[in-house]
Formats: sequence, structure tokens, C-alpha cells
Amino acid sequence: MATEGGGNGHDMADMMKLYTEGMQAQFGAMMGKFRASMEQSVGMSRMMNDMMEHLLLQSLDVKCVVTGDGAAATTLHLDVRNTGAIPIPVVCCTVSIRRRFPASPADDTDDTLLVVKTTPADLDVGSHTSTVLPLDLPSLDQYNGQVVVSCVSPGSGQRLQKSNDFSVYLLQQLAIRPLLQPVDVEASSVTSVAPLDLHGLRQALQIRPTDGIVLASHGHYTVQSPAATSPSFVLAVSQIDATTCHVHVTSITATESQPWTAHDIVFEVEALARVT
Repeated sequence: MATEGGGNGHDMADMMKLYTEGMQAQFGAMMGKFRASMEQSVGMSRMMNDMMEHLLLQSLDVKCVVTGDGAAATTLHLDVRNTGAIPIPVVCCTVSIRRRFPASPADDTDDTLLVVKTTPADLDVGSHTSTVLPLDLPSLDQYNGQVVVSCVSPGSGQRLQKSNDFSVYLLQQLAIRPLLQPVDVEASSVTSVAPLDLHGLRQALQIRPTDGIVLASHGHYTVQSPAATSPSFVLAVSQIDATTCHVHVTSITATESQPWTAHDIVFEVEALARVT
């Protein structure tokens, strides 16, 4: 009888061991599923937050327009609009400008100018903020500019940003004046290769809406630096049809202080008024 009782004790211990191991296995499996579920939830949450942040940046519509006529300071008109369905918190812009052709190609950090950082503000749905920034440019030059627009993510609290590039052209810093004297297109002039849009040419040459475009048969345009005493270029317009034209640019003066050529002016006119 003692031997049989001892056997029952061992059987009970084995059963308890098996039961405990089974419970541990079930608990481990349950924790594994819980961990996987949590990781999936975190992953889904992160993915949803990334999508929201992407849409948030997409809904920030940024427009940059540079104006200038040589008489007044060249100006950047900056407009930021919320085109999305949720308010965007703490929106601000940082504008920087760099010379298109740095003085030192190896190290152009000295040619970068921090122009302004706007005051942070919230943008409600459909609202916009406009800023007019006079550009204090150090000299007559071609510049590349960048607007970095940033906001705060409602989900993560991290600062998000997107960038928009713009250019500052010589034509936006020079005085352009019509002269009603017919001009023959010289053989030495540089002619635009691509057809130009007449409406785009109006904007490129800063022609007021109430004024007509002076064609080569009636006159021409003089292009002059505000600091110069005489024009640097003569620009003539020949019309192709009702909506397109060519321009012909002749260089009058080219000095160390005025290194720009007729090719530079034609390049800018084509960049601003090319038919798309």
C-alpha cells in the first residue's frame, strides 16, 4: 500500500507539472499575440500619422512672385494657403537667397543670404497669409531663392517642412523702357529660339495692362541698370501670330561692372515667357 501511495504522489506531481507547462505555453502564446497586436497597432498608428503629415504638407499651397522695375526695390510676394480639410498649426516661412553663380564655386556659403523668417501663425481651413518682402540684394546679379514652409504635426508634434524654389532675374532688377523709334534688328543681336507667349512677355518686361507691346516696326525697349547712365541692351519684339512672338536683344555696353550679355537677357525672357 505504501508503494501504491508513493506512485499516486508522483502521478499528481507529473500532472501539476504538465498543467503548469500548459498554462505557461498558453500564457506565452497569448502574450505573443498581444505583442504582435500592439506592434501592428503602433505600425498602423505610425502609418496613419505619416499619411496625415503628407496630406498636411500637400495642403499647404505656396506661391512666390518676384516683381521689380529697376526704380523700386525688387520684391517677393509670398502667399501661403491652407487648401486642406483641417487647420494647420504654427505655420512659418524662411526665405533664403543664393547667387546663381557663386563667387567661389568651392565654397559658396558666403553667397547665401537669410532674408527673413516670418512670424508663426495658425492657418484655418481655406485661409491664407500674404507677406510682401523687399529683397535687399547686394548687387545686380542672378539669384536662386528658396522658401521653406514649416508647420507642426498635430499627431507627433514634430515640425514638418516643404520647400519651394524661385528665381530672381536681371530683368526684375533692371529698368525697361519703351522707345517709339523703329529699330532694325542687327545681325549681332541674339534672337530667342523658342516662340514666346505675348502675355508672358508682358510680365517679363513689366508692361502695364493699359499699354500695348511695342513691336520692332514701331519701336523698341531699352534695358538699363539703375546705376548706369545709358542703356545696356536694346530689345526688339517681332510678332509671330496673335499670341506668340520672338525677341531680339543687342548688347550696347559690356564692362567689368556690367558683365551680362545679350544671351543672358534672352535666356531670362525665354525662362519667363516661353510657350508651354
